[in-house]
Amino acid sequence: MDVLELKNETWKLLIAPEVGASIVGLYGKVQGGWQAIMRETSKAALESGNPSNFSSFTLAPFSNRVKRAKFDFLGKSYQLRATSADGNTQHGDVRSRPWKTLKTSDSELVFGLNTQDFSDFNFPFPFFVTVRYFLEGNVFGTSLGLKNTGDSAMPAGFGIHPYFNQVLLGKKAELRFQADGLYEVDSETIPTGNVAKPTGTDTFEQARAVDVALNHLYRDWSKLSLNWPGMAELEITAEPLFKHLIVFTHVDGSLALEPVTNATNGFNLMERGFEGHGVQILKPAEQLEAKILLRLNLL
Repeated sequence: MDVLELKNETWKLLIAPEVGASIVGLYGKVQGGWQAIMRETSKAALESGNPSNFSSFTLAPFSNRVKRAKFDFLGKSYQLRATSADGNTQHGDVRSRPWKTLKTSDSELVFGLNTQDFSDFNFPFPFFVTVRYFLEGNVFGTSLGLKNTGDSAMPAGFGIHPYFNQVLLGKKAELRFQADGLYEVDSETIPTGNVAKPTGTDTFEQARAVDVALNHLYRDWSKLSLNWPGMAELEITAEPLFKHLIVFTHVDGSLALEPVTNATNGFNLMERGFEGHGVQILKPAEQLEAKILLRLNLL
C-alpha cells in the first residue's frame, strides 16, 4: 500500500490515500528526534486497511453516529446500513474508501473522493469531499471541503478523528480546554437533547492529566491544548464551523480529540427541533469548507 510523506523542520506526516486518505503517522521534532504526536499505525493495521486503528481519519458526511442508522429529512425517511453491532451507523462512509490524489507539493497534499464513484455508498445524497493537509512552520493544518453534487438539498457535516499519544518521552500530557456545554447521553452515548455546563471531572479549564475514562461530547469549545510539561505544547484550533468536540479515551491509552461540526445523531436532533445541532443543509452545488490547525510549541 502506498504511503505519502510530507515533512518540514517541525512535522513529519504519513498518509494512506487508499484508506480514506487517513493519517498513518504524525511526528513532531522534539528534543532533537521525531516523536509520535499521534498514535502510530502498526504494519498489521495498515495492511488490514481498517482506519479505526490508524492515527486519524476523516468523518463525512456526518460525525459519529446516526441512531439505528435512520433519519428523517425534509419529510422523507432514510435508512442507512448499520455499521456497528448496536444497529447504528457511525463515522460516515469515506474513511475506508480509496481517495484520489489531487495535488502534491513540498508543503501540501490534497485528496478527493466522489461518492458517485461507488454504487454501494452508504448515504442517499451524492457529494464530493476533499481533504488538504499542509505544513507551515510549526503548524500542521487540515482543511476539509464537502460539496453537494446532487439535485436536491442534503444534510451534511464533517470532522476528524485523531488519536493523540498521552505520553511523550516519559512525560504524561495535561489536557486543557474550555467548553460552554456538555451533552447528556443515554446508555448508548447518544445525546438526549439536554446540554449543561461541564462540572467536576468533566471540566478541563485548568490543565490536568486525563485520569478518568471519557467519551464526551462538548460544544462551543476553545483554548484546546495538550501540554507535556517542560517539553512541548500542542495547541489545537479550528474555525467556528467545528462547533463540537468529542473527547474519548481509547483502551490503548491514546486520547481522541475530535473537532466536528455536528453533534452525535445530529440529523435526528435537527428533526426534533433541537437547537445547536451543528448540521449544515447544503443546496445543490453548495459546499462547506473549514480548517483545523495544530501548532507545536517547544518548551
